[in-house]
Amino acid sequence: MRALTSILTFLLVAGLFQPTAAQSSQDAERYSFTSETQLFIDGTSSLHDWTCDVPSTTGGFTTAATESGAPFTIENGSLSVRVEDIECGKGTMNKKLKEALTINDAETIDFALTSATVTGQEGSNLTLAIKGDLTIAGTTQAVELTATGSMTNGTIHFEGSHSLLQTDYGVDPPTALLGRLKTGDEVTVRFVVTAAAN
Repeated sequence: MRALTSILTFLLVAGLFQPTAAQSSQDAERYSFTSETQLFIDGTSSLHDWTCDVPSTTGGFTTAATESGAPFTIENGSLSVRVEDIECGKGTMNKKLKEALTINDAETIDFALTSATVTGQEGSNLTLAIKGDLTIAGTTQAVELTATGSMTNGTIHFEGSHSLLQTDYGVDPPTALLGRLKTGDEVTVRFVVTAAAN
């Protein structure tokens, strides 16, 4: 389930793709995630594998030029997903997942970027190392991610995947059918992020 949150982390990283070589170090540009952003949470269970869709995210980031040779830096970034918006395609799975993620009255999964560094660059393609704080079910953990992306016609595209353990955030893997169906602790978040300048 925190995999969802990792999704947030990845989105924030997208901000790194802003090319600002022609700007001064004082220049900054704000990017927001668009409706084309897609997030998926994959997991396993004792009966079958499952996938949930995260159709809606909110958030963005600010990029700025640097004078250190790096193509740009991210000034700040954040991302939020409403637990209620997560869709697993099955009523029982939706209910169980949302019950698990809303303990401690938590209604959202949130990610706050702490740093994002370009570790590789080839043309318009970039490799990023991202760090941030992910909050799921009221518990916050520091996370580190690696992602790849590119920028085309002023739009930033970012994609990748990351695995997390639900229990790291105090979330008990959901069960159903009187315990016959037990979900695995590890989940993988796949993401295809698109962000545009405001």
